[in-house]
Parts: sequence; structure tokens; C-alpha cells
Amino acid sequence: MRKLILILAEIGLVLYSDPIAVAWGPELNEASLSQEITEGERAENILRLNGGIEGDWLKLGLNGKFLIKPLEDEYSSCGVNFIFPGISNNLVLKTDYDWDEKYKVGNAKLNYSFNPFQSTELGISYLTEKRDPELSSGCPYWLNSESIDFVWQPKPWKYSFNLARNDKDYYEDSQYTSLKYQLGEAIAWHPRPNLGCQLEYQENTGDYATSGYKDFWKEEWIFDSDYQSKAKWQYELEYRKMYWERGYEPYRSSYKLQFKMGRNLNTVFKLNFGASLQDLNYFSQTQDYSEPGVYNPIERDLKSRVVSKFGMELQADDSDFSWKVGPFWGLTRYASALVKDVNRLGVYGTIIWKFQYIELSLKLAPTGDLLTQDSYYQIEITYKPRNKTI
Repeated sequence: MRKLILILAEIGLVLYSDPIAVAWGPELNEASLSQEITEGERAENILRLNGGIEGDWLKLGLNGKFLIKPLEDEYSSCGVNFIFPGISNNLVLKTDYDWDEKYKVGNAKLNYSFNPFQSTELGISYLTEKRDPELSSGCPYWLNSESIDFVWQPKPWKYSFNLARNDKDYYEDSQYTSLKYQLGEAIAWHPRPNLGCQLEYQENTGDYATSGYKDFWKEEWIFDSDYQSKAKWQYELEYRKMYWERGYEPYRSSYKLQFKMGRNLNTVFKLNFGASLQDLNYFSQTQDYSEPGVYNPIERDLKSRVVSKFGMELQADDSDFSWKVGPFWGLTRYASALVKDVNRLGVYGTIIWKFQYIELSLKLAPTGDLLTQDSYYQIEITYKPRNKTI
């Protein structure tokens, strides 16, 4: 099965590289060229392509991301998605090939979904992935992953379940070999079109073949709700609580409370607000298990912290021009007096000019944003042809 999927993946990559070999003309949906500069890192120059080929018996989705200059820990990639209308639109084969100066990684994923009963959907998938080093010092692996997803939706309720098994074999260095499971369940209730809520449970386990200190167990509870008022304000509330064990002892617990609200002021302008509070508690370990057989006492916890964030964003969008600007504030308080608190205040923005077939965008974040403390700048030009056939 694994060899068959990889053969199909290779066929897809041939079609990607030589689309004239097929009977239909390929279509270019979008092409973009961007440069992103992040504080403390080399500039990223990236070309992205997105297109497809369609026939009566086969549809191909083509995508590519190409680094103009190689960067550490950044891959170039190209992929082909197969859909088989002659068999079923629910049967999809996704293939991908990534490469950089150190590794080349190929993978293929087969998905099939169907409706066994009314208001239900069942999906199964299989993924295989192989990484080969470009250098003799690299570490290759085989990854095999199987998953099953189930959805039951008797309105106004919805129940979903998913289970995944990931077996990664580092056959030349077994200390990294692992078997991981992922379990997820969620139940949602939407009594009215403008009101809904959901309770979700996630559990992850990892078992390493030769390194017990890497074994982990993690669980997370998530509750979220949304409501739209008669005044057209949209409200969202989310609460997360997580507990994590690693090695032989508790490792971390955390909770996060997040609130968002926004509304369309008119056909052009939209206003959003958001606030969050996150408490991360790292348990003080009595031993350090980072090296098997070496036990060093850990004296201080330098990671536990409370993070508060608040931001607003004003958006404007019309046919020729759009922009958004977002002032924000963030405060990180560390439990240890040895680590300085971080107080951040800044603003980020995006401007997009729209021409007939081209969009030019500029992103500016001189002090970072709500997700990162690093400043970054990005300029991107995107081509969206009206006549997409190449």
C-alpha cells in the first residue's frame, strides 16, 4: 500500500513538472513573489504558485513554494492533489515534496470520506512520509500515520470524534523513534443561528523506544461560544485548560481565557477588539532527565509566567484598495524575580493595492504583533489572471 501511494505521488510530481504531458491545459490560479524581513533573521524571498488541471476522470490541484535563496529550517516544496470524479469526489490523494540544503522529504496522504447514515460522515486517511538527508550527517526516518474521523450532526447538535496513530521510525538512530496517539472529541450546540457553543477534549501521548524521559501525556479542555447581537456585534469567548506530563514527572499546566468582539461599521469599514489572559505554570522538577543516566537537580523555574494581551484592529476594504491597522498592548510577568517582565506596546499594519490582475501588499510591524515580539516587514506582489489557462 505504501509503495503504491508513493508511485502515485511520483506520477503527480511528473505532471507538476511537465503539465504538457497531459491532455488538458493547466490553469494558473495565483502566483506571488514576496520578501519578508524578520528581526535577527535572513530575508526570505519566496515564489508561490497555485493552479490546477481538470478532466472528466481526474482533477489535479498544483501548488508550489520556492525559496529563491536557501534558508536554514525553511523548505521549498511542491505538491499535487488528486481527485477522482469518475470514482468519487470524496476520494483524495495529496502528495508533497519538500527540500532544503539538508533534507528532502516526500509524503503522500490518501483520504476517503462517506456518509454511512443520515446526518453522519466517516472519514479515514493514511499518510506515509520519508525523509532522506542530503548530507551524511543527517538523520532519515519513515513516518506512517493512520486516522479516523466521525461526525454526527442531528441539528441543533453536532458530535465529532477523531483518532490518529503516528509511527515514526528513525531507523539509523533509534533514540528518536516514537509512537504517538492523538484523540479528540467535541460536542457543539447551536440552538439559534446567532448563538452557539462547543466543548472539546484533546489528548496526546508519546512513547519513545529508548528514551523514557521523552515520553509524554497531554490533555486539553476547550470551551468556546459565539453570539451575534441585534446590533450586529459578533462576540466570541474561548477558555482553554491544559495539563502536560513529560518523562517521569508533571511538566506544565496552563489556562487561557480569550474574548473577541467586532462588527461591520458599514460596507467598507470593520472594527475588531480582542483581549486574552494566559497563565503558564512549569512544575519544578526534582531531576533533569535530559541525559539518560545523568541526574542533575533543577534549582529554579525561569519559565512560569502570566501573559496579558489587548488589541484592536480597524479594517477597510473596497474594490481597489484595502488596509488594516492594529494597535496592541502586551504584558508578560514572570514568576521568578531573576527574569525581567516584558511590557510591549506597538502597532502593525497592512496595505493592499488592487490593480486589474495584480495585488501589491505591504505589511509593517516595527515592534512585532500579538503573536511575536520580533519586528518584521513584508512586501508581496500577487498575480491573479482572469484567463487562467496557461
